[in-house]
Amino acid sequence: MLEDPDRLEALIEQIGDVRLLTIDPINSYLGVGKMDSHRDSDTRGVVAPIIALARRKRIAILGVKHFNKNEKASNAIVRVSESIAWGAAPRSVYAVFKDPESGDRALCKVKNNIVPENLGSTMAYEIHEKQIGFNQRTSKPSRHPYIHWLGASNLTIEQALANESGQTEKVDKVKEARTFLIDRLKDGPQYAHEVLAAADKAT
Repeated sequence: MLEDPDRLEALIEQIGDVRLLTIDPINSYLGVGKMDSHRDSDTRGVVAPIIALARRKRIAILGVKHFNKNEKASNAIVRVSESIAWGAAPRSVYAVFKDPESGDRALCKVKNNIVPENLGSTMAYEIHEKQIGFNQRTSKPSRHPYIHWLGASNLTIEQALANESGQTEKVDKVKEARTFLIDRLKDGPQYAHEVLAAADKAT
């Protein structure tokens, strides 16, 4: 389907008044053997016409992909899929994790080019259920899940990836080093050997 944007556009016009197109999961709509999703050039060849379609029809496109198995990668874009183009092309990329401390689900910002950088990066949420009418066939209450937002979370995408791969100690050390450098250089530049000597004393 995704390799045939003309057909997809015809379906959108046939349905009418489409505002959101959800592709879940993306790999199921690529066509067997028609492209190599590991190659950036193949991936961009599929993504670019879909982006153009979204602009023409003024619709939002939500694509769902699972992380690849490269748990050593510290960059979430690299974890999005086989080709980095899947994470580089969209305006916004978010990842879902479970916060090991609170047990809440967390929606972490990987990238977002359409909002100010200082907006919150992670939102915690729970999945609740409520009745929406009745099943026409069985006449029983029809219950459906929905997202209950809990508010901002302190979990960062770096911490979430580290928790998943068991590298939390590495992330903590990076944060410690960043805090040290910010404090050390707050009054202006210093010679590298002075900073290194101060770091040695701090440890």
